[in-house]
Amino acid sequence: MKKSYEGFLKSDLLWTNTEFGLEQFVLENDKLDYKRLCPVPKNLRLGHQVEHIYLQLLKASNKYKVLAHSIQLIEYKRTLGELDFIIKSLVTDEIIHVELAYKFYLIDYTIDDVVEGLVGPNRGDAFTYKLDKTKNKQLPLLYSGAAKARLDIDVYKVKQKVAFYGEIFTPYQMDNQNMGILNSKSIKGCYIPLNLFITEDFSLFKFHFPTKSEWIHIPYSNVKWMDYESAIQIIKERHAINRSPMIWVYKGMGLIEKMFVTNWG
Repeated sequence: MKKSYEGFLKSDLLWTNTEFGLEQFVLENDKLDYKRLCPVPKNLRLGHQVEHIYLQLLKASNKYKVLAHSIQLIEYKRTLGELDFIIKSLVTDEIIHVELAYKFYLIDYTIDDVVEGLVGPNRGDAFTYKLDKTKNKQLPLLYSGAAKARLDIDVYKVKQKVAFYGEIFTPYQMDNQNMGILNSKSIKGCYIPLNLFITEDFSLFKFHFPTKSEWIHIPYSNVKWMDYESAIQIIKERHAINRSPMIWVYKGMGLIEKMFVTNWG
């Protein structure tokens, strides 16, 4: 699963510094001992892949010590949630709680505000929903009785940050998208509704449908490619179950692009 590491290390935070009242935690890749990275176990779902990768990167850093991770909090036999990472800075001695996220968002151009317009490929799982959940549910868990009982630290001295990564896809042939306070480096491709995909001339290209666990990968050529008509058939099958698939589009001369084909827009 080396390609999962490569894809993650080429990923970008959705914003820099502090926005939305959330400070991003920046993991410096040049301070890592890559020989210490453990392979990603096979058949992990994408979210668990990212958690595994991030844990290995933290452990391989000479700047941090992982005190705890994936801490399930249970109170009166009721699961409250989970804390992602509690780490200690070996430079400043700070204890930091980091909540990790890796999301794929499409910009709904019918909504004027780009932040409000970030939605998942199936037009659910909005960015604003994830923000609200992180700020009002995930981070406050640190101060719960269950967390205080599990963690051998003074939770009120812990600094809270997020590591909110993502890939953003803009509408097909829409140039100069104003990203506002979001990181424009997060733009990794475009999306196109099926009716436009059919009317545009894509017939000379080849197509590949990565599994969701492969969405994080940087596209490469050594995969099974199919022709235009076969791709349309698979897209229609995915749309029939309300899924907007990611495809890799091979345009020749080594040029491969990521694209979502949506059943909306």
